[in-house]
Amino acid sequence: GAYERSHEIFSRVYRSRVLSRSADEIVTEQETGVKVLGLSFLSTAVFRNTRARPESGRVEVAFSLVRSDGSLRDSSGGYVFEAIEAEDGPWTLVRYRVSTEVEARFPGQAGIMRTFGPADLEDVLGEFAREVYRVARAP
Repeated sequence: GAYERSHEIFSRVYRSRVLSRSADEIVTEQETGVKVLGLSFLSTAVFRNTRARPESGRVEVAFSLVRSDGSLRDSSGGYVFEAIEAEDGPWTLVRYRVSTEVEARFPGQAGIMRTFGPADLEDVLGEFAREVYRVARAP
């Protein structure tokens, strides 16, 4: 729920603000960026974020693109949080998915995205996990 602080949590988010908020829907505007070979490529987009609790022990957070400055043609995805009981105590399974179609802005962009994309997704999950542990005051 810390959408106002997205730029403090995720390294690719430079600016974030909440445009509207209700119990299970938040509309945000984000400026995101990628730095490649000393050049910065920024985009601004508005996302609708929804939260659902389809069953006990499960929360689904989805996002979808509302509009962009033209740099994103489509973007959607989300997180699923699921409580799991294990021998060593309770755990939370987190699933993340994202599908984004971007405008080609420079030569070799597709190759760079294929090369660095998987590590970038790992970074997003790592940044998210650090924030969860910070909020929970866990090591």
